[in-house]
Amino acid sequence: MQEFFTLIANFGFPIVVAGYLLFRFENKIEKLDDSISGDKGLNVLVRQLTVEVRGLKQEVRRMRNGK
Repeated sequence: MQEFFTLIANFGFPIVVAGYLLFRFENKIEKLDDSISGDKGLNVLVRQLTVEVRGLKQEVRRMRNGK
């Protein structure tokens, strides 16, 4: 705890708080990055949904032309 107070005295409160927040949020930022770009991430899901929507679009066109 003494080291923490020494850091505040030497570097200033804003710098110490910014460093603390970066340290605390690093793990959360990595998890967020994995959820977006991982194997089952957001980009993969969007690609899968795009393929499904295109298939539905083609099916609707076939049904309209069949009437």
